[in-house]
Amino acid sequence: LAAHEPLKARRVMALVRDTHGGEAYDSRFHIRQRGTGAYADAIAARFARARRRFGLDERGQKLDCSRFSPPGAQPRLL
Repeated sequence: LAAHEPLKARRVMALVRDTHGGEAYDSRFHIRQRGTGAYADAIAARFARARRRFGLDERGQKLDCSRFSPPGAQPRLL
């Protein structure tokens, strides 16, 4: 982040720490990859609205994968 977006890195990391009790990462099971606090709640509310808007809010809903076709060949990774 600091290499590609140096002007944004400090603010982004401050928000990450704010959602993880002052740390950049918490490896505890059921805690990692989940945030707490006002900013995390705002993100969760935004996702909830988007799920409802696009009809993805129902539990157990199956995604339609009939239109998916894998690419012919994976590009070479550098």
